[in-house]
Amino acid sequence: IEWASLYENLKINMDIYNRNILRPDEKPLLASSPSDYKKNIFQVASISKQAGSKVLWYYLESRQVAVVLITLLCYCCAAWIVFIRRQYRKSLRAYVKTEDIRLNYLASHPLLASLLISFNFAPFFFPHPPVIFVEIVWTLLGLVVTVLFLSDPRITVKAKTLWIIFFILFRLVALDNLLLYKSYEERWLMLVLNSCFITIDIIAYRINKRTPIFTLKKAVALIILSITLHSASIICNLAGLFNLSKTLTIAATFSGFTVIVLRLFLDAAKEALTFQLAFMRRNFSDENVFTRLYKIVRRLLIFFAVVTWIVVFLSALNIFDRVQESVVTFLKRPIGVGESSFTIWNILLFIFVIWAAVMLSNLVSLITEIRTKQDKKYFNLRNAKLFLKIAIITTGVLLAFVTTRIPIDRIAIILGALSVGIGFGLQNLVSNLIAGVMISLEHPVRIGDTIEVGGHIGVIKEIGIRSIHVRTDNGSDVIIPNGDLLSQHVVNWTLSGNQRRIELLVPVKSGVDFDKAKEIIKTVLRDHENIMKKPSPEVILNNFSKSRDGGFDTIDIDCYFWCEDQRDAARVRSRVLEDIHRHLEGIYPENVNMKKNNPGTGE
Repeated sequence: IEWASLYENLKINMDIYNRNILRPDEKPLLASSPSDYKKNIFQVASISKQAGSKVLWYYLESRQVAVVLITLLCYCCAAWIVFIRRQYRKSLRAYVKTEDIRLNYLASHPLLASLLISFNFAPFFFPHPPVIFVEIVWTLLGLVVTVLFLSDPRITVKAKTLWIIFFILFRLVALDNLLLYKSYEERWLMLVLNSCFITIDIIAYRINKRTPIFTLKKAVALIILSITLHSASIICNLAGLFNLSKTLTIAATFSGFTVIVLRLFLDAAKEALTFQLAFMRRNFSDENVFTRLYKIVRRLLIFFAVVTWIVVFLSALNIFDRVQESVVTFLKRPIGVGESSFTIWNILLFIFVIWAAVMLSNLVSLITEIRTKQDKKYFNLRNAKLFLKIAIITTGVLLAFVTTRIPIDRIAIILGALSVGIGFGLQNLVSNLIAGVMISLEHPVRIGDTIEVGGHIGVIKEIGIRSIHVRTDNGSDVIIPNGDLLSQHVVNWTLSGNQRRIELLVPVKSGVDFDKAKEIIKTVLRDHENIMKKPSPEVILNNFSKSRDGGFDTIDIDCYFWCEDQRDAARVRSRVLEDIHRHLEGIYPENVNMKKNNPGTGE
């Protein structure tokens, strides 16, 4: 009951503060004196310390689960980074150097890097924290960033010195933010701090121009924003709008500090992600998959950093709740079209759910393409991938209707009216979709099978919802609609196994010892290393070829044998032909002499 009463009083005071923030709450600074204030800055600091301590302990006791979770997150990040560091020292140092991967933070300070990554997720575990808790978290982050800055050889001594000065002044602003009452000394302190921060911004621009930490456009935008806020704070302080002056100073310093922290967070996260992908690429063959995964995760991290900075900046200005309420009100305002009504929020939510389902489906397809160094699928889902993609998209569509509360009966009426046109216009697409489902149920072909359809021979790389992708021997990709696999004759060379029988026709000249030639061929087939022993090779008399004078010119012998991998059939066939030709030359002495004496006859 006491907590609820205090919370309501706090909300009332915050509303009064926000309503009166543009009105002068004190005398102009040059016209005021210490006698205008009941307490000096030291008395105010003592009272604020006692109140802040009580609030902090009460908040931590009510958030014990969050404390345990953030501790586990720190432990997991530290364990992961220590693993990266050990692997780097043990076996990946040379690999990382060849790939031009630099571990600036993870290799030297794994614990601090893990704290840096973990603390950036702390706001998700501690909603609506008191100011003193926020200041403690930012102080710890600042100390971590300071140590990382000082140990980074890429940063110059001037930049490191400037950062230390900025961090000290930033902590003075944070301590001033904890004061519950105003004082004469505080107003002059704020004026001095604003002047110092403007000087630091100008120096930081020159340092960043020589040794860029941020791109020039980003640095200029951030510095202009900071100088504008600090200048406005000085003007407000002199004019007597001290509440607004204090808010602008806090927003300027917190936004600048957040930019630095998020920049280091992105660097450390990218290092960890890059190294982890390098470690995985050592055991897997497909590098394009990991490159695409890295780009996806990097974009998500950048999006997280941008959203975090916007939230921190608006919260520091004490307008986040108001902006959030205004945006939500605008998005949820009903818009009438005829007898129906909808909201922009429902439309955006519907699009987001569909987009998330498509992205998740593409991610499943991407992960299932990961192959080991032995060219085998790591996630051997085979055709189950198609069912997963269909299930994800279907669930996403249904979830989009449910979350946005769009009446499905109206959608059914619209789809019923359009069904005739859709049936004629998209009948091929629908037939291919149904064929894809039938292929997944019957399994006539699988990913990795070698098939022959429509004059194309190749290996199936992907079975999609509408078509399959076949990679031919000449390196081209053929996209075959699923309907063609059910309507045409398909030859699957690897449905029951990878073995393939090879047929050879060996002509033997009439007059040669046939039994000896047959025995030579049998010996070659029996002793060849690339021919399977079971089923055993067979040598069969096929036909007698007649000459022009009516006699028999050659005797055709058929050879049948099996190789273990049908992909090596052409190579094995060539080697067997070479061996048979080399061994049969010994029983054709007349032909050999004739070739030597008449090289141009072509016989």
